[in-house]
Amino acid sequence: VPDETREKGYYITNNGMRTECLIKNFDWRDNPTNFITKTDDTSKPRTLTINEVKEFGVYDYSRYIRSTVSIDKSSLKINDLSKNRNPEFVTETLFLKNIIKGKASLYKYLGKDLLRYFYSIDNSKIEQLVFKDYLLSNNKIGTNNYYKQQLLNAFKCTTLTPKKLKQIGYNNRDLTRIFILYNECSNNKYTDFNTKEKKDLINL
Repeated sequence: VPDETREKGYYITNNGMRTECLIKNFDWRDNPTNFITKTDDTSKPRTLTINEVKEFGVYDYSRYIRSTVSIDKSSLKINDLSKNRNPEFVTETLFLKNIIKGKASLYKYLGKDLLRYFYSIDNSKIEQLVFKDYLLSNNKIGTNNYYKQQLLNAFKCTTLTPKKLKQIGYNNRDLTRIFILYNECSNNKYTDFNTKEKKDLINL
């Protein structure tokens, strides 16, 4: 692999040791379970796994956090929709992609036929924002939008009215915007990991 495909980054092992390194930046579409790293240009590549590392990132581009979470893995495919309105949680340890880091932090998990967003407030336990399509008895599709109530409960800010929060879609753009607004309303610094990607698109 040519060295130019590697970018400056870091990883933190289970014992808390932080190592500066070069990481092969795949700009992962699906959340990874491992990544390839080198300590410098002359060293041999090494693959590190989710069992060894609790955090890693490519500077100014991406940050992944290992977290054991409850995740609803109900299918998004119309032919495989569940008849259960409620999320069907399983416990898994995942690398979550950090979208917004701040007082209110937003995370994303993308896998095969699966998109889930997670959040934490003031470094609380990371929880899933619940959104689920399900099959009604008349074969029509219902939608559980409980994530809107979760945001309404979590975001106490005069500029974020119930009407505004109820208009938020379950997508990267809308959720990023509302998390930024809440951090700004709370007068807290935050990092938007979408920024580098946006700059690259503008340059293209």
